[in-house]
Amino acid sequence: MKSILKPLLLLIATCCSLGVLYAQDSVGAKKVKLTVVVENVDDDSGEVLIGAYDKPTKTFELYERYIGGAVKAHKGSVSIVFEVPVGKYVIVSIHDQNSNRFLDQNFLGLPSEPYAISNEIRVPNWKKSLLDVDKDMTFKLKLK
Repeated sequence: MKSILKPLLLLIATCCSLGVLYAQDSVGAKKVKLTVVVENVDDDSGEVLIGAYDKPTKTFELYERYIGGAVKAHKGSVSIVFEVPVGKYVIVSIHDQNSNRFLDQNFLGLPSEPYAISNEIRVPNWKKSLLDVDKDMTFKLKLK
């Protein structure tokens, strides 16, 4: 359990740090629209933080992400659209219910706010979470 907790908390901390849209431009690369729909938002409190990563990472640190953003939470689902070069990405999201930019934890140190990783992976794993983005696409993440 301890080996899972550290990468998970680093992932969540990274997502919590997302505030404004950020992107690095890839010169000459074909750009496509990547729509991320985050489902299973519990309520209207706080915001939903979303980040996309384009390089292998075990920790999903903030400086490693390609693009990220935050949207006001709405019960049900929220979405965000990124313009990204064709490539492979891992998408992560959390519902920061109290807008404290910190993942709240229970007494065991486990996340007490919902989060999601692409391909419904619960523990950060680059290869298992990777998505191919080769045209305008929509990906859904389900918060748990």
